[in-house]
Amino acid sequence: HPPLTALILYSSAQALYQAGDIKHAAHDLSQLIHIYSTTAASGTSYPGDIVGLNLASAIALLGRIHFESKDCDRAAELCQEVLHLRCSVLGECHIDTAAASYNLALVLAETGRVEFIQESISLAKKSLDIFISHRHASQSSTVQTS
Repeated sequence: HPPLTALILYSSAQALYQAGDIKHAAHDLSQLIHIYSTTAASGTSYPGDIVGLNLASAIALLGRIHFESKDCDRAAELCQEVLHLRCSVLGECHIDTAAASYNLALVLAETGRVEFIQESISLAKKSLDIFISHRHASQSSTVQTS
């Protein structure tokens, strides 16, 4: 059962990452990304596009590993993929999409390349706007229910 195997690999990768074994964590993540990509390509659907969201989470963790290893180019590619997946599954204004956008902004800024600075600033501003709108929406719903 591919989704179950992928879930086990993700749990293993998280534990390995937290224990500092990033080499084995990256290996497990690569395997699970392959499983999810194959599952998505097969056209098998799961409730709430869970495959797309889980794939985004796995790629995000792999991107974090590359970022922490100072491989900003690969981290930026992975962050871009996470942003694309979350936009397509959750929409552009979802808070998780905003987090993916912000992560990409940070990685692009960290590359130190002048050509990425404007894109980094734009992504960070867009993320901040979404975070603020979600905060305001959360505060208004709290006031209405009180």
